[in-house]
Parts: sequence; structure tokens; C-alpha cells
Amino acid sequence: MVDSLSAWTGVALLTVVVFASRYLGYAIGSHVPAEGRLRRLLNVLPGCAIAAVVAPQIADAGPLQMVALAISGIALWVTGHVAVGLLLGLGLLIGGAHLGF
Repeated sequence: MVDSLSAWTGVALLTVVVFASRYLGYAIGSHVPAEGRLRRLLNVLPGCAIAAVVAPQIADAGPLQMVALAISGIALWVTGHVAVGLLLGLGLLIGGAHLGF
């Protein structure tokens, strides 16, 4: 079990890192050229961060979760609406949980 001091230290460090990265983004962002390698790298970072969070969850997913993910992705691709993909995927997961899958 984690003691209270460690938990608060972790929260404080996360807060400092988040605010520092956002401040540095504002402070340095205007000096990044409009074209070039650095700009291309900065443009793909949000997608990389999302992939880093989602990838471990996908690796631990079962068959029902994989099917729900596939259906959500196909629905998003076909319709172009995030809400449709989200509702289909969540509906499948909730329905599968109630049916015992």
C-alpha cells in the first residue's frame, strides 16, 4: 500500500510537469519555424501520446473488446462522427457485459 506522503508527492510532481510543459509550449512555441522537421514532429505528438495511453489497454483486451474496438473504428471511418463510433463500441461492450461475454 502506498503511504500518503508518496501519493501527494506523486500528485505534486505530476502537477509541476504538466504546468511546466504547458508553459514551455507557450514560451517556446512561437519560436518554432512554420516548416521543417521540428514542426512536423510537434504536429504528430498528440497522436503519439494517445497511442501510448491506448496501446497497453489494447494489448490486454479480450475478444469482445477487440470486436468493439474494430466496430468503433469502422463506424468512425464510415460516418466520420466520433459519437457514432463511441456509442456503437460502448453499446457492444455494455451489451456483452450484461450477456456474460
